[in-house]
Amino acid sequence: MTASQQPSTADALRETLTAYLDGELGETEQRAVEELLARDETARRELRQLERVWDALDQLPRAEVDTRFAQTTVELVAVAAEEEWREQRDAVPRQRRRARLLVAAGFAGAVVLGYLLVGGLAERRDARLARDLPLLEHLDAYRQMQDYEFLELLEQEGLFTEEAAHAR
Repeated sequence: MTASQQPSTADALRETLTAYLDGELGETEQRAVEELLARDETARRELRQLERVWDALDQLPRAEVDTRFAQTTVELVAVAAEEEWREQRDAVPRQRRRARLLVAAGFAGAVVLGYLLVGGLAERRDARLARDLPLLEHLDAYRQMQDYEFLELLEQEGLFTEEAAHAR
């Protein structure tokens, strides 16, 4: 244990010493704790207190566990496993509902977008037809004309204006 790895609080020191007493530390950590104990009186005092607690715990009578305890424990584990399984099972339909909802929302969005696009195209087509209506009304007559200059002459005389069209 380096200086930066040393416990910074009393709880951390207690935790490290507890692990030391339980034999849970690796060789390097164990050596670091022993070095700490060699130079730090607070750490040694804390270790002695923990050892006294360990000794006192060893003096307590051992509880005897009957077979019913094991059976109850297994039943509790089974119930917990069943609850976890139910939660997972119930989560799957929710995920499917979300996926279906997303697909439905996407489909509805596509329908709305398509409607707007088609509606916009229809409006443009209608506007174009309305703009070209005077030309279409006289298209047969225009097709019989052989000369473009003659049409320009008719236009200059105001024959193609709206007022002239309404006069007819």
